[in-house]
Amino acid sequence: MSTDVKVEKKPATKRKAKIARLHHVTLRVPDLDKAVAQWTNTFGEPPERYDLKEEWGYKMAFFNAGNCYIVLFQDFGHVSINETHDRVMKVSGPTDYGFFHMAFHTEDIDTMVKEMGEAGVNVWDKKPQVEGYGGSRYSWLDPKDTADTLVHLYEAKW
Repeated sequence: MSTDVKVEKKPATKRKAKIARLHHVTLRVPDLDKAVAQWTNTFGEPPERYDLKEEWGYKMAFFNAGNCYIVLFQDFGHVSINETHDRVMKVSGPTDYGFFHMAFHTEDIDTMVKEMGEAGVNVWDKKPQVEGYGGSRYSWLDPKDTADTLVHLYEAKW
């Protein structure tokens, strides 16, 4: 009996826009204050920044891990912001603790979104969203196109 898995091979699609690096990994935690105390004690550095998004139903703490950020995220009740936000928050429930999503930094999100769409990737935000972190822009990808992993592209200003 063969255990070989057959995978449809598609030719790679070259893109002008590139992924520059991993920007952040977000971990969902049940109690942000407790998690921040644990991470600070364990790694010896406090978070670089906090973000309280009561209007969106969550709060976060950002730890600088050198070449990317680790974001601790406490979800305290989903609030509907827009269609994409609703999709993202439904990928896992508020008590599904641990890995939540990752973000890849790109310096040209508009071209990246366009090229991915042309390659058949389902980008949830055809027009990148703008967030409050100094005008950073992002677009979420359908987890069906990323091996069931929640990923977004991020054109960060920080």
